[in-house]
Amino acid sequence: MVVYWDTSALVAILGRAPQASHYRGIARQYGVVTWWGTYVECVSAIARRAREGNAPTQVAEAYRMLDEMANARGRAKRTAAAGSCARPQTAHP
Repeated sequence: MVVYWDTSALVAILGRAPQASHYRGIARQYGVVTWWGTYVECVSAIARRAREGNAPTQVAEAYRMLDEMANARGRAKRTAAAGSCARPQTAHP
């Protein structure tokens, strides 16, 4: 069975939301499959939380967890242009 993960579910895990432990259990059982843009969406959500005042250690942990998941998950194929995306700037000028 393939379980597609929407960004909101991954952000709940990264932000340690109340439902995070339930989602982690599903991820362990079925794996994580997303589209290529999910990483960018998650970075945006983490950066927003940082701007809202989350502790720097929580933000750093969320980025670490995101990178760990990105290295382990399956992703829908991406175009060559989209594949060159790096972690975006997290602060506005």
